[in-house]
Amino acid sequence: MYGSVIFDGKDACTLENVRRKTAYVPQEPMLLRDTVINNILCGNVTASREEAVYAAKMAGAEGFISELADGYDTVLVDDGKNLSGGQNQRLAIARALVKNAPILLLDEITAALDDEAEQQVLETIKSLACECAVLFVTHKASVIEVADVVYRIKAK
Repeated sequence: MYGSVIFDGKDACTLENVRRKTAYVPQEPMLLRDTVINNILCGNVTASREEAVYAAKMAGAEGFISELADGYDTVLVDDGKNLSGGQNQRLAIARALVKNAPILLLDEITAALDDEAEQQVLETIKSLACECAVLFVTHKASVIEVADVVYRIKAK
């Protein structure tokens, strides 16, 4: 027997519906050779600059972005090589947050973050959990602690 995915009372198991309703943050995000603001906005091209800045603040990225030479207008080198791994991760989180999707899928999102940045991101995720479904893939106990339900998958 198979289950189904329901959005707004309707069967939503089409690839298009799942993509539209889900924001995904991979463990190793891909950033574009473009400005910081455009990298965030590619998560939702209809969002305003203000919404992107708010998403960056929620993702804990505002601090390092304000220190960049041109702030949000700084052009990233290929795949964000002029940023640290944690900074890349926070931009990817901001990109997902600006999409404002009902499902947020996070794959090892704190792996590249220091303890302070991790705590900030986890606080953001806790507050977002009231507005959307948040699914984690993680090995870290600190991330597991914020979950309401935990499913452990064991290899055979």
